[in-house]
Amino acid sequence: MAPASGSVQKKTGGCKKKKKSVVGIDFKRVKSKVGRKLPPARNSTSVDFKSKAIVLSSQTVVSEKEGLAVSNRRQTLKELLGQTTHYSERVRREALMGLKDLFLHFPEELPMHAMAIIEKLSPRITDSDRSVRQTFLLLLRSSILPGLPQVMMGPLVPGLMAHVSSAMTHLVLDIRTSACSFLDLLVHHYPALVLPFSSQIVQHYTDLLGKGGVSALSMAQLGSVLSSLVNFLAALHSSLATQPVETKKDDTGDKLQALHGYRSVTRPGGAHHHSLYRNQLEAVLKPEPSLDPCSTNGTGSRVGRIKVVAAPLVPVLLECWAECSPTVCGVLVPDTGKLSCMTTITRAVSLLFQAFILDSSSSSSSQHFGGRHMGGIVVHGGSTVSDVKQEEQELRLWMRQLFLPGLQRHFMAFFPITASSIWLPVEVEEELIALNVGICEVMLQLIVPPPSLGNEKNIKNDQHHVTLATLEYFESALYGMMLPSSELSAGSSINKSLAERHTKLLVSFIPNLLPCVSQDWVARLLQAFTQVFVSTKAHSPTKLACLAAMADMLLPQRSGGGKSEVPLGFQKQWMQCLPHLLWELKHTHPTVSQAVLQMLLQIGRSAPNGSVLAGEFSALQQQLIPFFCTFFTSTKNGVKCIYGPFSKLPRNCQELAIDMFFFFTNFSRVFLKAVAHCCLSAEISVEVTIRAVEVLHSVFIRGSLGLPEHLSFLLTLLSGHISAQAGASHAVVIGGSTELLLPTKEVTSKDINLLESLGEESRRRQMVVAGVVCACLVQVGNKKLVLQLLGPTIHQELGRCTTVEVAHSFLRVISVLSLTDRKNNSSSFLPDNLREMLPQCVCNFLISVALVDSVQSKTTLCRPCLVLISKSPSFGKAVLNCLNSLLHPGPQLATSAAVKRMCASVQTILDICKQETLVSTLSTCEETLRAILHTLKKSVELGVESEEGSKLRTLCNQLESTAAALYGWQVENMPP
Repeated sequence: MAPASGSVQKKTGGCKKKKKSVVGIDFKRVKSKVGRKLPPARNSTSVDFKSKAIVLSSQTVVSEKEGLAVSNRRQTLKELLGQTTHYSERVRREALMGLKDLFLHFPEELPMHAMAIIEKLSPRITDSDRSVRQTFLLLLRSSILPGLPQVMMGPLVPGLMAHVSSAMTHLVLDIRTSACSFLDLLVHHYPALVLPFSSQIVQHYTDLLGKGGVSALSMAQLGSVLSSLVNFLAALHSSLATQPVETKKDDTGDKLQALHGYRSVTRPGGAHHHSLYRNQLEAVLKPEPSLDPCSTNGTGSRVGRIKVVAAPLVPVLLECWAECSPTVCGVLVPDTGKLSCMTTITRAVSLLFQAFILDSSSSSSSQHFGGRHMGGIVVHGGSTVSDVKQEEQELRLWMRQLFLPGLQRHFMAFFPITASSIWLPVEVEEELIALNVGICEVMLQLIVPPPSLGNEKNIKNDQHHVTLATLEYFESALYGMMLPSSELSAGSSINKSLAERHTKLLVSFIPNLLPCVSQDWVARLLQAFTQVFVSTKAHSPTKLACLAAMADMLLPQRSGGGKSEVPLGFQKQWMQCLPHLLWELKHTHPTVSQAVLQMLLQIGRSAPNGSVLAGEFSALQQQLIPFFCTFFTSTKNGVKCIYGPFSKLPRNCQELAIDMFFFFTNFSRVFLKAVAHCCLSAEISVEVTIRAVEVLHSVFIRGSLGLPEHLSFLLTLLSGHISAQAGASHAVVIGGSTELLLPTKEVTSKDINLLESLGEESRRRQMVVAGVVCACLVQVGNKKLVLQLLGPTIHQELGRCTTVEVAHSFLRVISVLSLTDRKNNSSSFLPDNLREMLPQCVCNFLISVALVDSVQSKTTLCRPCLVLISKSPSFGKAVLNCLNSLLHPGPQLATSAAVKRMCASVQTILDICKQETLVSTLSTCEETLRAILHTLKKSVELGVESEEGSKLRTLCNQLESTAAALYGWQVENMPP
């Protein structure tokens, strides 16, 4: 059969392939072309979103905080305080940081909400998280406590102290140690508010340092607690040294017990093993009340509380010492951490002993020497210094009996620690030196006089061993050998600058040591002390400490009223060093200069009359002259003066130097010359000059200053220059007035301005000094005799070309000392050497005052002249005649200066005629006034046509009217 058309079937020649069966595929591979976007996966998440804005009329949160104080996170004070109690440590910490930021930008919020802030934040002291406590401590240190005054914190500190006490007795050790940092901060800012809680604080420290406390754990925590204890005891020591005499009842213990819930179950002495020591303390107190000068006698005062509560702290500190000493003492390389702890322990024990002594002294109305550097004698109430010293010695004996066995077993076992045989860092050597000095400081406070120790042989041996070892190191330390040598090493001497603080501390113990040692040791210690005093710099703090110690040793009032233990040779050597020290100090260290002057003043006050010490004190004048001023002669300018430190020191130092004069038994002319020269200086206030006059006048009345020297000193102050009686050959002009008594040149406006700008202050000063000098001259003796003695000098000074102020001073002296001429006999009114020249001098003085228009106190300046005229009619007539001689016409009328002088003369006569007190004197001078008017009219007719001429005519008319009214002249009786 043929195939269909158009289709031809080929034969393949093979069998047809069978299709393979399809197997299931888990992941189908999708083939994609390049550039085509991949489809999203089935499990992909769409991140597309749409948003729409919602517009509100106002935001409630923002509007509520407008105008409020907020932090940088827009949080208010209320919100931050609320977050401080949050359960999260991070939130509490950030809230405290926010409070710091808020107080930084809004400091007024702190005092406004102080009570709420303190009450809300106080629990953070016991916070379980360390970072929160540290942040709160930083907030207190930087913001809260500096911004709150003590008056505002008064009612808030008890609450803070309750939380601090709770933290110090907390079960968690870390909280107990951090509580000391909070206590340090409160003591630093408010010591007066914290120290009433002293009894409980000391008890907490005893528990904290006892068995099971910090001493059994890390040295770092032990050092932190010990440092806090030293800071607290230092504040307590300062408070006891400056507290008032009256001691009030201390019931702060009961207050503090009720302020916190935790209460220690141990004895007040600390751990259980201290109960035996507590019983021993009570046994010492009860059977021998004479050995306990601090007994409260049932009053319950702080006096007994401090001793009873703080005494158990000493054995606790000794146990801490015992734990640290094996790695420090007797080894080549000591552990620096434990070494530092041991040094702090010695400081704490020393402060405790000083607190005992100060507490005892305060109960006897006195202060212990260690609590002051330089000051007066403190005696209050009915207790004398000798009674206080006796009670202090009894207290030292009590401390010795109670604490010496433990101290000898621990402190004295390796004392003094010697230098190592190998090289040690400088810091370690300094710490070893501080440890030696600390032990010496503790043991020095337990040295008592030998009779106080009793007759027991073992006690005497202990006394000898402890005293000898302590005194030997004490002496070597004063010489600078604070780290002694050993068999294998040489000693090490500390640098002088680093030894200042140690030497300053050691020299304060010398006054109490002298009565407790033999005469050999007295000489050795005083020699070492003198070496320290001489070798230290003039302005160093050690010099102040030496001066305080010298005052305690030299003044019998401080040493118990008895004879000084210092040999006379040392006393002379010390006194002779003081004037030179004043010169070295200059005026740049007024504190040390004040201490030196106080020392000199107290020596002069305490030196018995006629004693060798009083003579040596008066002999210091020659050495004190450079302190006031020094004179030297130069070939060009002659004698010149260089002022010493006295003129530039503060006023209180100058007054101390002036008061020292009262205790001199005699005076040299050169010394008085130097003092007078300083009193004339413009740098010295008028109050100091007056004080010098009063003190020297008191010395004159006592009889220690001669009459010629006293009068010479007073006249020198009036004249304004060193007089010939004082031994000087040159003048020193004081004040600023340059107007001469006899004006020989035309008075120009420049001269008037110069007087006005420079003369007012000096004029007031000179008038005040003149008043004081006149008051002293009146008390010298018979006025007429005194004026006769002063007459030649006054005549010489008035004859010189001097200033108006100086002339006023001498005229004032004459007016005060002159007698009233009731019989019109000039011989009884003035001495011969003043009778002839005084009218002309008064005339010239009155004209000079009238010529100066800028003088505001013309009436005051002219008062001495008016008094002289009122005392003697003949003297008044002589003055008017002198004024009349200046009015005669002559060729000088052509000059302006002459017309001015005539105007001044007429004005002076006119002022005299207007004085009501001179009516009786002027009643005898009618003819003299007629002659003056006659002469004046002739001068007016011949006068020049100028402004001065018209003024002269006007004055002439005024004088004519005044005279007519005074004498009742009629027109026909007027002078032609």
